[in-house]
Amino acid sequence: MDPWIQSEEQQKFSLENKESREEKFEWNQEKVDYSDAPAKLHLLACWLDDTSVRTFHMIVHTIDDTVALVESTRGFRKQLFLKRNKLPFIKKDVRQFYRSNEMRPGLWVEVYTRPMFIFSCEGPETRNFLKRFGPIDFEDYEKALMDGPPSEGSGNIPPQMKFIAVMEGGKGLFEDIKFLVTFHVSKEKLDIAEAVKGPKWCLGRTFLKGINCSRYGLVL
Repeated sequence: MDPWIQSEEQQKFSLENKESREEKFEWNQEKVDYSDAPAKLHLLACWLDDTSVRTFHMIVHTIDDTVALVESTRGFRKQLFLKRNKLPFIKKDVRQFYRSNEMRPGLWVEVYTRPMFIFSCEGPETRNFLKRFGPIDFEDYEKALMDGPPSEGSGNIPPQMKFIAVMEGGKGLFEDIKFLVTFHVSKEKLDIAEAVKGPKWCLGRTFLKGINCSRYGLVL
């Protein structure tokens, strides 16, 4: 193939791949509806302090978007780490404040230059409200801390995204079976398992695992 044509083809593929990635994560820019949120959301967050993992109870007051942090790390248990206040962050050289709907399990927040990962939540009211937006428990939070927050250009993307899916045109064996699709963002790999009937977001039998999906698009 002519070198110039080959170069043009490579650039075209690179551009299409970039557009596919941007489209795939476009959902993340949408604001979730917190209009019926509880007055307080009780979240669990963690921070990598050098090599030590420190954990916190994060209380988000949805009425005014203020946050308080109480440490739950062994040895520091129940010490007030941050009194109720709004959390500032810098974006495009502009000082802004986190809103309540930007704080939920799977997302990162910056607490006065400390990147914290929200890995779970507690209390029936908080859990029942937040589970409508996706997974609320990230057991591998230590790995997320080691990987660090996403780059500024990629937005606040959780390390995993989960979807409920059905097989298009599925007949016989796969008819009426729902699948739980787990997308590992940094690895660009998919795991697919049967969805358990009853509790939402619970894994059943493994269907496919570790699928390289770097060239796939996402259609919801």
